[in-house]
Amino acid sequence: YNVVNDGKCIGDRMDLSTADRMMIQVPMFHCFGMVLSMTSCMTHGATLCPMPYFSAKVSLACINQERITCFNGVPTMFIAELNHPMFEMFDLTSLRTGIMAGSLCPVELMKTVDEKMHMRVTSVYGLTDTSPGMTHSRIEDPAEVRYNTVGHEFEFTEVRVIDPETGEECPVGVQGEMCCKGYNIMKGYYKNPEATSEVLTLHRIIMTAAIESIISWIVGVMENGFKTPLALGKCGNNCGKLPKIAITTIPRRKTNAA
Repeated sequence: YNVVNDGKCIGDRMDLSTADRMMIQVPMFHCFGMVLSMTSCMTHGATLCPMPYFSAKVSLACINQERITCFNGVPTMFIAELNHPMFEMFDLTSLRTGIMAGSLCPVELMKTVDEKMHMRVTSVYGLTDTSPGMTHSRIEDPAEVRYNTVGHEFEFTEVRVIDPETGEECPVGVQGEMCCKGYNIMKGYYKNPEATSEVLTLHRIIMTAAIESIISWIVGVMENGFKTPLALGKCGNNCGKLPKIAITTIPRRKTNAA
């Protein structure tokens, strides 16, 4: 019931109904496709329009032809669609919402999607271990909330931010480790009790290793006791103490992404 209820909560936050038509361009073998997309549709009677693989051009054509009302994707998918040379040729006015998640979602990108793709885009945070959603912004939330946070905890779950050293709950605005308890928590890692005990307490509270404040701003991930920034660029925009940041990219050949 954890996966079904998680999909139900996600669909509720997007206000899905039988009038919706969702294009599924994320892999359905992954929780983004299986739960955030497929299960959210099935629990609300929405129509599914699955894609065999991601292609910006094919996705835009699908939205235009099938009068898609919502779709989900990682930020790079939205960037590929917005930057496609044929973007202006497609009618996207049927769109109304969707989820952008999977990695850091730049505020400017979310604004552009809202403006050019007619979507009140929302954001989900979670782990495969939490079925996968823990928090999700609502379609009716103000833009500031949808752009700058990962939303509210799901109904019938508890989410807290604690000090990883002391285990005490952090005050508002103070960074700490995000923890979750509820129906969405996994039973454990398959045949691996040692790994399970590292993240799951006796009270079935999962320790996510995500470092954030109570306003749900994810800033990094704890690995071996060190905080790893999720995005150097984002860190640079918000921290005046860093004199210079250099971001290096490695080119690669595109596969089925044109």
